[in-house]
Amino acid sequence: MERFADLTFSISLASFLKINGDTGLMNFFHGQFAAAVQKRYVGTARLLSQAHADLARFYHNSADPAKDGSWSGGNDVRAVQQLPYHLVKADMFVDLVGVLTDLTFIELKFAHGLGQDLIADYNTATADGVRFDKIQQIRDLKTFVKANAHVLSDNPALTFQQAANQPDNTHTAKVFSLCFRFRFKIDVLISLFLGCPRTAEGW
Repeated sequence: MERFADLTFSISLASFLKINGDTGLMNFFHGQFAAAVQKRYVGTARLLSQAHADLARFYHNSADPAKDGSWSGGNDVRAVQQLPYHLVKADMFVDLVGVLTDLTFIELKFAHGLGQDLIADYNTATADGVRFDKIQQIRDLKTFVKANAHVLSDNPALTFQQAANQPDNTHTAKVFSLCFRFRFKIDVLISLFLGCPRTAEGW
């Protein structure tokens, strides 16, 4: 009965919706319908911000379910693409800084062919009127991404190498240093666990 109700509801909406052939996303045929729905359900700034927050959490949980920066759900292109935008619109700036200064996320964006989309994310996050702590960190990564977009678009795997080549006083270089130390510690722990002694050449 519930499945029948869902089907009936979908059929009743079909004449008001259109489907994008490339993405499979649904939208309203007419802007008036979208405006009416927005007025009804997210008609205040608070409700709109809450909607963005709900979407941000949904996409974040989908793309990085462990919340450890491993981005194990990174094959969800929609989540990777939309997450920064909704973090900005929801004023979730702590999470935003974590995402847009994450070299793994940057690499993931380029791997999905979303380099220009990533630059748009940085532009939105640093637009006039947007104010939050550590915004300069995002501006620094924005400079890095824009300067290396042509390289990373062709070879996303070079993200960490390009970051390592940045001047030591940049936040990009500091992010790389932190990532390198973290990965080094993980390698040490794995080697100790497996009982592999270190040699002069490495592990």
